[in-house]
Amino acid sequence: MSKLAILPALLNSLRDAIIIVDSEHVIVFVNQSAIGLLGYQRTLLVGAVFEDAVQLQVNGERVSKDTSPITKAQKKHGIYISDSEPDLKLSMGRNDRSLVPVQISVVPDEDLNSYNVIFHDGSADEKIDQAKNEFVALVSHQLRTPVNIISWYIEKLLTEKKGTLNEKQREYLREIEISNKRVVDLVQAIVNVSRTDLSRLKHKHEEVDFANVLEKVLVSVQELSHQKSITFDKVIDKGDYLLNDSDQELSSIVLKSILINAIRYTPKGGKVTVNASTVTEGQKLSEDQNIIASVKGVLVSIEDNGIGIPDEEKIRIFTKLYRATNVQTLDVTGVGLGLYIAQNFMSILGGRIWFTSDLREGSIFYIYYPCVQIGIL
Repeated sequence: MSKLAILPALLNSLRDAIIIVDSEHVIVFVNQSAIGLLGYQRTLLVGAVFEDAVQLQVNGERVSKDTSPITKAQKKHGIYISDSEPDLKLSMGRNDRSLVPVQISVVPDEDLNSYNVIFHDGSADEKIDQAKNEFVALVSHQLRTPVNIISWYIEKLLTEKKGTLNEKQREYLREIEISNKRVVDLVQAIVNVSRTDLSRLKHKHEEVDFANVLEKVLVSVQELSHQKSITFDKVIDKGDYLLNDSDQELSSIVLKSILINAIRYTPKGGKVTVNASTVTEGQKLSEDQNIIASVKGVLVSIEDNGIGIPDEEKIRIFTKLYRATNVQTLDVTGVGLGLYIAQNFMSILGGRIWFTSDLREGSIFYIYYPCVQIGIL
């Protein structure tokens, strides 16, 4: 028996919910906070198997004994913390049928005969996150006006209609223009993130000529590629590139985000290759990841010979504000929002985005745009 189990008064005074189970996952103790969180009487919990009594869900799926956090701690012979798996979203079903977001830690006793399952109610954290997202959205929208005004006046001055500039003045204005463009791009990225996080992004369900979208995006990144002497190759197979239930804005932003990353993280004189082709329903898109086209659509691959992504960091590459360690040492702009935005937008479009990468050899990002939105067939 856990040493903690002999201290019920102490455990009942704690705010976090604590359930103690034996090695067979049978509940032997429940503190008062756990009873309040679950809404069940103590007599219905003690003596029951944890996975049967506690309606724990991971990413919307009910947890079984095989997938239980307790089993994960047993396999590790140590502490399991749900925060160590950022892609997992845990929730607990209450007696009143409501779901409560939770974080879980499983701490084994010294002899591994009992396990202390500690729940932290994430409801308050969600409210704080919501308030932060609202604040970020407000600030980013307020910033758009002044930076756009600055852009307009820079453009006016560079036309020299209000007076001739000397070479030094033009040099200063060009530096201001470059810096202001970075601010404009950052503000737009923050706006896109806030729209996603606050679920304010609407899918327009419009007809999109993807071939035209691709050409416009390629033109928009030409200046950046020229600055780094990047060779740009494109291979567009013949086919029907009309997406009849898509969104031009979201499609463009995703494509541009991946292209800009490819250029940024490829050394000067490097090469970026863009391939586009139509795919049919049921076509295998990735051998390694077993990705299959749910409906007909368009597949774009963007390949570079840049710095690549370390193996141990690939799982986090689509996380908000995450930048790989080998990127942080470079003098490259960016705050780690582009891939987060791209993945979220592709989810809205019903498509997929994935990659392969070898350190110091480059990366290939794949984007699958469905012709028909999943669920609206």
